[in-house]
Amino acid sequence: MNYEHNTVVPDQVALEPIIQRLLSHADVATVHVRNLDSQCFMYAVGAGHASGDDSA
Repeated sequence: MNYEHNTVVPDQVALEPIIQRLLSHADVATVHVRNLDSQCFMYAVGAGHASGDDSA
C-alpha cells in the first residue's frame, strides 16, 4: 500500500476521474476501492483497464 496516494472520496463524488488520476502515477499499478467505515474491499482497478472496455 502506498500511503502517499491514499484518497478519501466523499459520497456523491465521481470515482472515475480520481481513479484515472491515481493510475497516472508511475508507481501505481492498481487502485483498491474500499468502504471507509468498515474498510471492506469492494473492487480493484488496474492500469490499462479503460472505462467502457467490453473486451474482457
